[in-house]
Amino acid sequence: MGATALVKTLFLTENYLIARFSLLSLDSVLLSAKKIAVMALVFATMAMVLIMVGFRPSGPSPIKTTISEILANPSSWENKMVQVEGIIDGVVTIPEIKLPFNYWLIDKTSEADRIGVLWKEKETLRVGETALVTGIVKSNYEKKLTSEGWVNSTLVYYIEAQAVG
Repeated sequence: MGATALVKTLFLTENYLIARFSLLSLDSVLLSAKKIAVMALVFATMAMVLIMVGFRPSGPSPIKTTISEILANPSSWENKMVQVEGIIDGVVTIPEIKLPFNYWLIDKTSEADRIGVLWKEKETLRVGETALVTGIVKSNYEKKLTSEGWVNSTLVYYIEAQAVG
């Protein structure tokens, strides 16, 4: 084999390898595009599911009731989601007594009935205004300061508010 034939063989081999590499690259690009499309579809589906779960109600809807109904049998309302309307009132703070809530909600029909409201949000509730409180009925002890320190005193029921409107 002469030098010219060797150069032609090398040239053809080089062109063949370049052409073969180009086809492989094209195949891998198409394969990569397919993988990307499938991954995008999977992620889009996951995002849709997460969005749908996020907008789904997180629990049972609140039971509309009155303060008087809760106070008539408070243990039966414990750990239930309620919606109660009343007038917001401040809690009188006495250094020797700690209550597990920071507001009172006064029944509009019977101003003698009231239930505590624990409101943990930054904004303060406006005393004297009518409010619709949505939350979970809880119980805890009023704590009194004695010579032995803070002791549990009276069991009290209150609403741990999640929304006030």
